[in-house]
Amino acid sequence: MKTRSSVSDTGVMRILGDFASAGELDDGTTRQCSSCGATYPSYVPSCYSCNIELGAPVQRSDDSESIDFQAVQPFPFQDVGVRKVMRPRKEISYLDLNTTRDEILRRARTTIHTRYPVCDGSLEELIGLVHIEDVVLADETEFDIQKIIRPLELLPESMPVSEVLGQLQKSGEPIALVVDEYGTVIGMVTVKDVLLKLDKNT
Repeated sequence: MKTRSSVSDTGVMRILGDFASAGELDDGTTRQCSSCGATYPSYVPSCYSCNIELGAPVQRSDDSESIDFQAVQPFPFQDVGVRKVMRPRKEISYLDLNTTRDEILRRARTTIHTRYPVCDGSLEELIGLVHIEDVVLADETEFDIQKIIRPLELLPESMPVSEVLGQLQKSGEPIALVVDEYGTVIGMVTVKDVLLKLDKNT
């Protein structure tokens, strides 16, 4: 498998507007979750993890990633393998390396995902991850998807769920793909998937 990542829920949000102007989405402010402390761009209405309304917008203090997964702490619960909580491969919505900016935005409106794996033809040729916010802010006339690709975490199917949150914290992204012993992508796991499992076991 080709990948530029090291081993690195898709956050779900309602896609607002028609993406005509990046300024309409990112005004330099953020909103924070009062429960877990995670921070988001101000246009995100509720916390991906806690599903509660975010606080009032405040001016962004630095150029760090919008979502602060340092605030998400691992929780003790009956351990199971990540395969038990992942979404199967057939449910993974991914982008081809040659997908245009307009096509990506249309896909976002349809699937309401904020992050997409990027592949060169198929999931066996994995390149990385694209965040819809980066697509919105990218130059429309000289769009190059390769310039905004981020590393994507790959987790072995044998990894216990109790370790997944820690891995996602390290990567700074709420999504990872799951691979079998041969390196074949078999599914996807998100922070939301893990927290739902936690909720069922508490």
